[in-house]
Amino acid sequence: MRNNSKCFWNFINSKRKTTGYPSCMKFNDSTTSDVQIICNLFARYFQSVYSSELFSNQELPSVSKVFDIGSMILDVSEVEQALLELDASKNEGPDGIPPIIFHKCARSLAKPLTDIFNASLSEGKFLDSWKLSFLTPVFKSGSK
Repeated sequence: MRNNSKCFWNFINSKRKTTGYPSCMKFNDSTTSDVQIICNLFARYFQSVYSSELFSNQELPSVSKVFDIGSMILDVSEVEQALLELDASKNEGPDGIPPIIFHKCARSLAKPLTDIFNASLSEGKFLDSWKLSFLTPVFKSGSK
C-alpha cells in the first residue's frame, strides 16, 4: 500500500457492493430515494451545520486588497504545465472529456485554451459550464 495506494483502493472499491452513492437518504423527517431530493437533503444538511460565525470576525478586504481579475494574463507554458499535471487516470467531469485527452494533447491544446482563458479573464465572463462540478459525499462516521 505504501508504494501503490491506487492499487489498494482499486481492490477495495472492487469489493464494495455499492457505488458510494446512497440509494436512499434520511435527514430529519424526510426519507427519499429520488436523486434530486437526495441532493436537496445534502444541501439542507450542510446548511444546518454551517456556521457563519467562523467568518464574522474576519476583516473584509479593503478596496486596495481586491484583485482585478481582468489584469490577470495566463502564459501558454502555464496552461500546458497545468494540463500535464492533470491526473490522466481520473474520470471525466461534467464536460464529458476524460483528463487523459487534455494530458496527452497538452502541447496542441495549450495555445487555444490559453487564448480562451485570457479572453474570459479580460471580459470577466465565465461560461456556465465552467461552473459545474461533480461532488461525491464520502461517509466518515455516524449514521448513514
